Amino acid sequence: MKPKPRDLGLLLHALTYRVPVEDKITKKWIETARKHCKVKPERLAVFQGEDYARFWEYMEDRRGRRLAWLKETGEMPPYGWTPLKDGEPDHSKAILGMKMYRRTLAKLKAKHRRNPDFNQLSKRYLATQKTHSPAKKLRALNDVQARLVMQLKIESGDITMDDYFTLSSAILPKS
Repeated sequence: MKPKPRDLGLLLHALTYRVPVEDKITKKWIETARKHCKVKPERLAVFQGEDYARFWEYMEDRRGRRLAWLKETGEMPPYGWTPLKDGEPDHSKAILGMKMYRRTLAKLKAKHRRNPDFNQLSKRYLATQKTHSPAKKLRALNDVQARLVMQLKIESGDITMDDYFTLSSAILPKS
């Protein structure tokens, strides 16, 4: 079973989301999408062969689900979204979690790998000694403690997103 080539995926995406859902996919639409995606005619002929028939069927299935959504709700589904098939798992929460991890915790871990000794903590702690206001001193100590706990959890490898959000709420903004 051959994997889907990138240019075929681009072509099928254009046919799925750019062609009006009520219209059938005709040779005219395929030619328009081919020109839009800059696919050569001979490459398109290969894509329309038996080896890639399952991808075309899946594209038609997606268009059918989008049309059913339109008839059911009276609104077009959002661009780039197709309702799930019956029994198809919903991966949207997992994808959102991975994106959130990459934006937050992964950056922190990478920063720790680049600079594992974190000399800043000792400087922050010594700076709390010079603070006279009890409220400011407590906030600074909480900041140092949260950073230390985060560093230890990163080193042990058992930090979760919940830990990250809890600790980051105690960390003071950079100053």
